[in-house]
Amino acid sequence: MKHTGAMIMGAQRKPTGQTARTRRHFRSFGGAITTSGNSHAIRFEAALVKEHPEFGKKGSPVRAHYIGAGQLLLSVDAPQEGGDEDDPVLSAWLSFLEEDMKTSPNRMSYLTTEDVARIDRSTEGVVASDDDVIPEDVTF
Repeated sequence: MKHTGAMIMGAQRKPTGQTARTRRHFRSFGGAITTSGNSHAIRFEAALVKEHPEFGKKGSPVRAHYIGAGQLLLSVDAPQEGGDEDDPVLSAWLSFLEEDMKTSPNRMSYLTTEDVARIDRSTEGVVASDDDVIPEDVTF
C-alpha cells in the first residue's frame, strides 16, 4: 500500500503552545481514545481533517504502525503501483522533508567546494557498484 498521508502520534507528547504563526503542516493534533461499538477508536480534533482532508474521507482504509513505546504512525492507505510496500516511517520522513523544503526553502543550503572536498577525502579508496549486494545481517 502507498501512504497518501501519514502522521506520527505520541502517547506521551505534551502540548507545544502552538501560535497562529506556527506552520500548519507540522503541528500536532489532540484527540482521545474511545470506543465505537465493540471496537476501540481514536478521535481527533476537527482541525486535523480541516488541514489534512485525506484523514477525513469516510471509508478510507487506514493503517497504524507501532514504531516505539507510546509512538504510532497513522497512514491513509491507497493502492500502490508495483505491489511493493513502502517503509511507512521512511515515507513519513520524506513527506516531512518535502513539505519543509516547500514551506521553508530558506533552511536549505548548497554544498560548498569545501564540503565536496571533505566528502571526497572521506570516501577515497572506496569502490562500490550498483551491483553490490548488502548482506542481510547489515543494519543501518
